[in-house]
Amino acid sequence: MMENRNMKFVCLGIGGAGMNMCASLEKENLENLEIFAINTDKQQMDKSPIKNKILIGESITKGFGCGGDPEIGKQCAIADLDKLSYIFDNVDIVFITCGMGGGTGTGASSEIAKLAKSKNCLVISIVTTPFKFEGDTRRKKAQFGIVELNKYTDNIVIISNDNIMFSMGESSLNDSFRASDAVLVDSIKTILSVLKTTGVLNLDFADIKHSMENKKLTMINKSHAKGKNKIIEAAKLCSYNPLLEYSIKNAQTIILNVKGSSDISLDDVDKCVTYFKNISKTKLDVIFGFELDDNLKDEINLYLIATDYVKIDDNSQDIELSRVNANVNLHSNIDEQINEDDDLLDIVPEFLKTIKMENK
Repeated sequence: MMENRNMKFVCLGIGGAGMNMCASLEKENLENLEIFAINTDKQQMDKSPIKNKILIGESITKGFGCGGDPEIGKQCAIADLDKLSYIFDNVDIVFITCGMGGGTGTGASSEIAKLAKSKNCLVISIVTTPFKFEGDTRRKKAQFGIVELNKYTDNIVIISNDNIMFSMGESSLNDSFRASDAVLVDSIKTILSVLKTTGVLNLDFADIKHSMENKKLTMINKSHAKGKNKIIEAAKLCSYNPLLEYSIKNAQTIILNVKGSSDISLDDVDKCVTYFKNISKTKLDVIFGFELDDNLKDEINLYLIATDYVKIDDNSQDIELSRVNANVNLHSNIDEQINEDDDLLDIVPEFLKTIKMENK
């Protein structure tokens, strides 16, 4: 097994929203994870608590940002790829995070992901989509950004800001943003927890890479339960994340890692795997690991990575990312390029499609 301490991970916060998400992650002090803030706005970047900062596109923007223009964000990344290349040397997994709909994150993320892939890294992207009240133009930019990033990322986790707003009710805006930050932190901690398992049944990087490489839409989740029915309760909690736009049901592959005490039986494990197979709409492939931790006593931690999503003809609202073929030209007017019949609409959250139809 390749042990976690011998591996290297980086997380890139691209643009303002990406930097904010990574700022929460840096507080975790996760082993072997290096965090970078990448932006076109020098003033905004100077305020970030992230230690590693790289200003891109200074020759284009003079350090004043992209003004919400994804094309400028893209050109800024292209102009300074040589400044970024060293980040990916001998790196196993690259996490890219940004908010879709603005300039830097939307435009630069795909070029940076492309560079990471050229260095043979596994690339996992965690992005947010705009609130409905932010308007149609920002939504269309987000559409474009997701499609472009999808070309060069192995996995993409899409966090819906609207779902956060609806889930949290009258919570403050700051609390809502912390919820999206938590998805990023939990996703990365889940993957690292799976990789550092040295238990009865081990999952190594080869398992992770084989199961996640070029599988596009991905759900990453973790849960905790205790008591008599803890294994099923944990499975139920892990099978759905209300902040995302999709469920586990259309995933073809899941990686499960169970961490618990010696009171967990083979029958418990079978119940857990059977639960996920029963709710699946596919012929589910389950990759399983188990780590013994008697400090948990009558408790259990479950870590889940669901990927390789497919579209099933059952009127489901799940998203498909595996066959995207949208030709979006940044140099043209985005409004003129996105039509109701475009394949692009297959890969965006359902609430964005609704906005599209409402504005016909």
